[in-house]
Amino acid sequence: MAASFHEDPGIRHILPDPSRREGPLTWMMGSFLRMGARYGHVLAAGDDPLGVAVFFHSTNAVPSIPRLLRGGWGLAPLRLGLPALVRVASCIPCLERQRTRRMPVDHVYLLSLSVAPAAHGRGLGGALLRAVLDHAVCQGLPCYLETFNHANLSFYRRHGFELLGEAHVPGRATIPFWCFAHPFPGNPAQPFR
Repeated sequence: MAASFHEDPGIRHILPDPSRREGPLTWMMGSFLRMGARYGHVLAAGDDPLGVAVFFHSTNAVPSIPRLLRGGWGLAPLRLGLPALVRVASCIPCLERQRTRRMPVDHVYLLSLSVAPAAHGRGLGGALLRAVLDHAVCQGLPCYLETFNHANLSFYRRHGFELLGEAHVPGRATIPFWCFAHPFPGNPAQPFR
């Protein structure tokens, strides 16, 4: 997961020094896995694994203090450093505001989809995404995600996601991100509109 997100614009904002990014990023991705395993779902593709998806039902997606602590975030000041933790703390409320505003109905929230860079182009990301969407369909729910990486926009559109809009994390340099939703079949009203 860390290798997949090493050059992600959101991660570059949180951990700007590439020479000091790997350890903290690995720890942060591990915390996402712990929270996914405890409160949601973790899907892996490949033997190593080469790809991972972490997703939640919307009621379990809120990053509450108890959930963050159980995910290991009590160690965040040591693992990330205080400046990075402050940047994370500025991102979370912004992402949450967009998610609850743009998707006010129950949904599946895809927190993270990652494929090892060496495995790009093999269809693992698409397979993981289809598995997440299959789960959402079984639940009768739309799926929501956001991405900081402009290069991902066409990938999500190819898989049936609709762009809900662009938003920005405030700060010295505003960081754009894009919000997407995938409607569930059989619901012509598309509740996220």
